[in-house]
Amino acid sequence: QIKGEFEVALRGLRFPALDVLQPGRVLGTRSDTQIGDLLASAVLPLLNPLRTGKWEAGRAITGSDLAAAMFGAARSQRRGVQTYAGRKLLDLVPAGQRVA
Repeated sequence: QIKGEFEVALRGLRFPALDVLQPGRVLGTRSDTQIGDLLASAVLPLLNPLRTGKWEAGRAITGSDLAAAMFGAARSQRRGVQTYAGRKLLDLVPAGQRVA
């Protein structure tokens, strides 16, 4: 709920460009990684191809791919409000990985 309210507030500021990234589960190891996180990191990527249609937005993504997607969105310099989730978010990854 708080993320949704924050997004509405950001839209209200009327920035010339606003990229909203809505990843599913972010995979990777952290200092507080637990066994459930490790299991999710092994299983969720296998389920990604099955997540289509209304479930596509919940696809898991690695932290490095999410960072590349953020960079790709920034490099696109699109105007207006852009929302990226699921396949649309993953499509940003190659643009973020390219070296200028």
